[in-house]
Amino acid sequence: KSVEFFLADQSSGADETRTGLIELEAMVAEGRHQEAIAHGEELLKLSTSAHRLGQLRFLLAQSHLALAQPDKAASLLREAHAHFESVDDALMLAECMGYEAHVAAMTQQPEAQQLAERALAICRAIKPVPAPTEARLLSILATVHVANRGWDTAITLYEEAIAAAGSVFDLSRMAKMYSGLSLAYRETGHVDAAVKYA
Repeated sequence: KSVEFFLADQSSGADETRTGLIELEAMVAEGRHQEAIAHGEELLKLSTSAHRLGQLRFLLAQSHLALAQPDKAASLLREAHAHFESVDDALMLAECMGYEAHVAAMTQQPEAQQLAERALAICRAIKPVPAPTEARLLSILATVHVANRGWDTAITLYEEAIAAAGSVFDLSRMAKMYSGLSLAYRETGHVDAAVKYA
């Protein structure tokens, strides 16, 4: 376990970053990434409960990724990964590893596929399986296969991701999955299917 884990303040008392973390999460969700980074950096400077540092770093990494800053996101994700692993938070570990796989794919690192597969395995070990996380991880793994020109596997994974998403209403994510599926079908010569998902 990390040093942070042992130094953590586990009390349910007021934590000066609690409200700030809620605000940070809202900023990230609303796409206010520059503001989220500034706010998150200020929160990191505070004497923060170690139990909040993992989530804080994870949210900061998301904003850095949204602003095409994979190097900054990667270091935050490594720290968040260590935190979630030390506190046995399987869901957040899977989420974190999914973003690590996304960064690896963006920067053309060979470990992208392995990270995405490990994240998906961790996610699927949670009962019941969290469908939104599973759909996101399947989509990331499919994207890795598209980058590696593994079209047939990408098609299968995108179809699984769409099915897993079910009634999850995230139009942006669904549009990306359908776009990736269309590309994979087009590359395998299935023009009719490509047009269907375009």
